[in-house]
Amino acid sequence: MKISLITPSYKRSHFLKKNFDNLNKINKKFPNSFEWIIITEKNDIKSIKVVKTFKKKFVKHLTGNFRNNDKAFNHGVKYSKGELLVIYGDDDFITEKFIREIKNKFNKKYKWYVGYGQYINNKGQLIRKNLTTIKSLLIKNYNKNILLIINFIMTPSVCFSKKEFLAIKGLNQKIKYASDYFLWLEFSKKFKPKIIEKYISKATFTSSTKTGSFSFTRYFQMFKVISKYQNNLFILFLQICSVFLIILFNFIKKRILKL
Repeated sequence: MKISLITPSYKRSHFLKKNFDNLNKINKKFPNSFEWIIITEKNDIKSIKVVKTFKKKFVKHLTGNFRNNDKAFNHGVKYSKGELLVIYGDDDFITEKFIREIKNKFNKKYKWYVGYGQYINNKGQLIRKNLTTIKSLLIKNYNKNILLIINFIMTPSVCFSKKEFLAIKGLNQKIKYASDYFLWLEFSKKFKPKIIEKYISKATFTSSTKTGSFSFTRYFQMFKVISKYQNNLFILFLQICSVFLIILFNFIKKRILKL
């Protein structure tokens, strides 16, 4: 069993270097367990130069004119050798537990694996601890109806079947936001995930990241996606309430309080 970590990246060579250092240490303990596929844009000369210094067998570099993260990810899947895939942001960091737990729990009857994740700032310090605890509890008590109301899954802590990913034709390139959420809803329609009750990844969270910035469009896009997956008026009502509260909370926090 091999895991393919797939990373579209644009002009963030500092994160790629930091990620390589982390993955190189993990590779020494778990050789041949994973591959790291980096996809860069042809005009991102600095990142291309940095990636060329990553002279390790577990690194595979692709470049092209994608201008879309989801399109780049889908392209990377074509060149992957792993049975399992990971949407691996350039500022996401798996831990040794990630590889160990997936290897120990791997079974072909499971089509996706979901573990706990943590948030860090640019200094590597743990942040958003209360939200992390809430998400971990929701993952532990996974329910696909709750997933329809709120996305509690932390993307870098998810491994999913390449075969099933290809069956649903990959990430939806037309969705500007929440394409990973769309993917989890697709998987949840058919399969229950194998839950890993351990923290296996860390995601960087700052005001410059998509999840750390405020955008009305992002939340409306999220509602547009999730509303298509329900056929229950009560769940639709809860979806509306959930998105409204998320918009209100983030508007006050990021636009008014400037936090």
